[in-house]
Order: sequence, then C-alpha cells, then structure tokens
Amino acid sequence: MIIDIFDIAVIGSGGGTIIADTAMETGHKVALIEGSGWGGTCLNHGCIPTKIMVHAADVVRESEKAAKMGLQGVPLTADWPSLRTRVLEKIAEGKSLPDYYAAHANISCYFAMASFLPKQLHEGKEYFTLHLADNQGREGDILASQVVLANGGHTYVPEGQGFDEISYISAESFFAPEGFPAKAYDSLIIVGGGDIGVEFAHIFASFGTKVKLVQHNVRLVPKQDHEVSEKLLTLAKRDGVEVYLNRDTIMAGETASGKTLRIRHRETGEEEMLTAEEIMVSPGIRGNASSLNLSAVGLPATPHGWILTNEYLETAVPGIYALGDINGREQLRHKSNYEATILAWNLLQDGALHPKRRRKVSYEVVPRATFTALQIGSVGLTENQAREQGLDYRVGYLELSATAQGYARGYLPGDSDDGFAKVLVSNESKRIIGVHIMAPEASSLVMPYVYLMAAARQDSTFDGRVTEGETSAAGVYEAGTPPDSIDTIQWNMTIHPSLSELPAWAIGNWRVQETSGSSESKESRESENSRESRESS
Repeated sequence: MIIDIFDIAVIGSGGGTIIADTAMETGHKVALIEGSGWGGTCLNHGCIPTKIMVHAADVVRESEKAAKMGLQGVPLTADWPSLRTRVLEKIAEGKSLPDYYAAHANISCYFAMASFLPKQLHEGKEYFTLHLADNQGREGDILASQVVLANGGHTYVPEGQGFDEISYISAESFFAPEGFPAKAYDSLIIVGGGDIGVEFAHIFASFGTKVKLVQHNVRLVPKQDHEVSEKLLTLAKRDGVEVYLNRDTIMAGETASGKTLRIRHRETGEEEMLTAEEIMVSPGIRGNASSLNLSAVGLPATPHGWILTNEYLETAVPGIYALGDINGREQLRHKSNYEATILAWNLLQDGALHPKRRRKVSYEVVPRATFTALQIGSVGLTENQAREQGLDYRVGYLELSATAQGYARGYLPGDSDDGFAKVLVSNESKRIIGVHIMAPEASSLVMPYVYLMAAARQDSTFDGRVTEGETSAAGVYEAGTPPDSIDTIQWNMTIHPSLSELPAWAIGNWRVQETSGSSESKESRESENSRESRESS
C-alpha cells in the first residue's frame, strides 16, 4: 500500500531535521522518518543528556577548588534523583518534534523503521520505495524522488567476549527511562577510552563511583594531541579512576555479586580480572546501515556499517545521499549540522536551481571537543601528524595558570589540573595548522581559530560564482568572501554543544523590525538554521 509520494524522504531526525526545516520555507514535500527516538542520537543518548551530567560533574570538581579561590564550605555532591529527572525530562522533549512540523502540510513525520524496496514506476516516473514498519505492527510504503540517509550509528559491542551472555550498559541503554539507574553505581568498569568512555569516567568518578577504565590503545583519546592524552591521564588518576591502557578485553562475566571482565596486556600478555557492580561498553561506533536493506537499491556499505559519500554527500546510487554519523566522517553533531545545511542548499535552495552554485563539503577544518575534568577543544593537526607529514612548524604553548582567569579560577602553577593552550604554526607560511586547548570552556575557546582556519579555505567549497548580473537567494558567493562575513560562521562548523553556539546561532535568527522603526522586534523563524537554534537539536 502506497501511503504518499514525496520530493525527499529523510531517514533520521537528528541532523536530518535541517532538511525538513528548509523544506518548510521552500515548499518541497518531505517525509521525516525516525525509528528510535525523535531528535536522534544527540538528544536521546548523546551530547545533550551527557553534557547535562558532565556540567554537574564539572561543578562538583570546581567546588573542590573552593579553598584556592578564598572560599569555605564542603564540596558539592550529586543529588542523583534530581539529576536523573532533569536528564529524562530533557530527552522527553523530543516527543514534541512532530508537533513542531504539524502546522506545515508539506512535512510528514513517521515514527517507524524504514528499509528500501526495489524502485518502482508511478505515473511514468521512477521513485525510490521505502517500507515503513512501526512498533504497533502497522506497515506501509512511501515513494520519494530522493532519499537522505541520516540514521546515525550505534555502540559497537565486541563479539565473542561474553557480552552477549551478560547484561551491560551502553549510552543507548543508560539514557532509556528504564535503564537510568535509581542511584549512581558503587563501581563501574568502562570499556573504551575514547571521547564517550572518558566523559562517562569523569561523570561517575565525580559522583563517587569507583571507576575502572579499560582502553585498547596505548593512550586515552588517541585522536587528540599526545600532550592532551597525557594530561587527561593525569587528571583521571587524580580523580581516582583506575586506567588500564594497552589492554585487550578477553571475557566478560557475571556473578551474584556483580560483573567481571578479564583483560590482557597487549605487550606483556599479563592477565587481570576486574570486578564491579556494572560494565559500560563504549569502544566505538558502527553505522546503522544494516537496517536499511541496501541491496534492494544496490547501495554498498563498509564492514563497519558506513555509507560512503563524495564531496556533495552523494552515495554510489544517484538520488541517495548520506549525512551525519552514517557516512563515517566523524561522529559529531556539529559535523552533521554542517553537512545537512550544505545538502539542504544543494537539494532545495540555490544549489538545486543553479548547479554551478552547489556547495561541497570540506573536512579540512573539523573541530572536536571532549568534556572531561578539563574540557578539550581542538582543531587541525596534532603535533604527531605535523611530524609525520614532515612539516616545518613551531609550537606556541601557555599554561592556564599563567592567565589572570586561570588564577582567578584556582589554577596554580604545578597543579595536576593546570590546563594549557597549544598552537601549531607553519614556519614557512605562518599559518595556523593546529590548536589544542585544555581548560574550562575549551570547546568555546577553540572556536575563533576554527573560524579563522575555515575562512581561509572557504572559496574551495563553492562549485562556481555568481556572475555579474546574477543574484543569489542568500546573497552570497562573491569571490574573496571576507573573514568577517557571516558566511564564515553559517557555512562552517560550530562545536555542539558549546557556548559558542549562542552567538553563532543568533546569526540567521533574524529579528523583524517594526515599520515604525521602533526597537521593538520579534523573532523570525524563517532562517535556514532555525532548527539548529532550538535547544533540542
């Protein structure tokens, strides 16, 4: 049974909502399909609920520095039931997403799993066919001229290591209402020392849980600069986290008194048995390609579930696009927002009307943030990468305690938690090639460098230029866009979630001035990034 026919079907309600937002303005008929939770990974079990808990943990740690700031009092502790309620209430806000689109007849929302069927003809035109099946047993098909895959990824759980025989938690299960515990764990083993693992280690250690962190790599957050990894290891140990680096997980188990995990040192072969109340699995992410029945349209996926795309976010099948986690190009919400904004332009705005005005994605300037006991903000090359590329560079370096704000916040020279900023600069060109910061609000402190580095590369993301006499709906694409143009912010990445989103998203959320010229104004929802400006994005 054919339910309806659409210009575009978007599978996934995270970054994919930017396509739907744009369609509200352009009038294109769009189906927005979500099979798990409205709002996608970020709202349901990713950056937003995690950062609610992270900030609470940050405040606990900051309260421990009270004496250094001339304050007295017992350090704060977590009110777990209140924190739990706060997190789950924020996640529940996603249920209102269909209501947001309900007033727009050209946007249809479906809470269902989507999978491809073979393409079919309808009134002489060939369409992609998507089969929808919801959790109530209802099924039906929709047709779409184009399909955008934005259905994200999931936690990778190692096979053959006993995890299929025990209960454990992941980011997905922990933030489910039935999975969020009534109190903090007494003890916890975390498998994985990447961004997710170290953030949860910071959270639980700050709330009094005895944390044991097992990492396969020889260092924590291995995508970050080596000095960042070293400082983070120091902070983790300071906060009582037992860190086991360069370990393989051998076998997980469960006893009447808790969970067990046998690990082996990858060099010495020495084995150890760890025990805790619970085990959290977070060694990495895999793409959600397997649920899509890609063989029906001949679309390949990698063994890790990624669907590869080119500079226009096109897949190997014309008419099918992929953005966000599922294309394997960094699992970051701000990267997904960036891709969705460009794809919306190319499919629904000027890029669709004038092919030479299409925009290309560029991954040369992708900022990263990790929210640990000191925030980590970074962009560009690490020092090891600069060495491997044979670059001639210099390093600017300054400790947090050397600044007035650092001292004001209680960071003193020699403290184990004294942060730093590290800037890599090419000796030949004097251009910035990498920035790495560990400090409070590092996710925002790094953003000026992100915009500067992106502005220098902005011209390479355009297919063509507006010629003399032509106009562009957005009034952009003049050669030599200056760094202070709003394009530098709107067409590049702003770390999510960071305080830098406040000034970044103000651009585009234009006020409509009253005809009297009065300073009284009202907010306009008619901006290409209005969906981004809502907190639940």
